[in-house]
Amino acid sequence: MKKLFFILCLLCSQLSFSQELPHFFIVNKQLAWAKVYDTNLQKEEIAQLLRLNGLFKEVEINGNIITASLQFVSADYEGAGYNILSRGWYVANSTIGGEVGLTV
Repeated sequence: MKKLFFILCLLCSQLSFSQELPHFFIVNKQLAWAKVYDTNLQKEEIAQLLRLNGLFKEVEINGNIITASLQFVSADYEGAGYNILSRGWYVANSTIGGEVGLTV
């Protein structure tokens, strides 16, 4: 009976605490993010803004796709409204990096 109660509590907690994150999805076992922005800038201007930003390196234009590497940066979780209790120590002391692809 205790095992059944434990499994029932586990299922209920998973159903109540799982969240759908907007604009995030899984592609080939990798986390991806997509959001559409409307702009009047040309792709060369967008690439130049990425270069001047200082967070991106190796910015390239290939047809209608701009690719770049996101340098490893520390995220400002407190500036985003999270306190020390709402994130783990390993998250607060880690850096973020990755690849960026923009379709223009």
